Amino acid sequence: MAELTSLLAPVFSRCDLRSNAMAYMRALLMPGVSGNCWALAQAVGYDRPYRFQHLLSGAMWDEDAVRDQVRAFVVRPVGSRPGSRNARAVQDSRLGSDR
Repeated sequence: MAELTSLLAPVFSRCDLRSNAMAYMRALLMPGVSGNCWALAQAVGYDRPYRFQHLLSGAMWDEDAVRDQVRAFVVRPVGSRPGSRNARAVQDSRLGSDR
């Protein structure tokens, strides 16, 4: 998670937004936690969901940049495993069929 945090840090101009985004991602990755802001906030120790609600509906940040960084973070380990060429080929064929 520390590596992902460092990759995403430049996307968030304020440290409070960065902190809330990392807490939100930690909560999303927790097993057995539902996807609403109340449950996610409680899972990471917040009393109320306002930080997550602000992050998702009012804060200014580049969603596309976050998506691209998370995708690169997830795909990189997959690409280094044996047989990963097949996964890349499937991904490329799906992209090609959508165009």
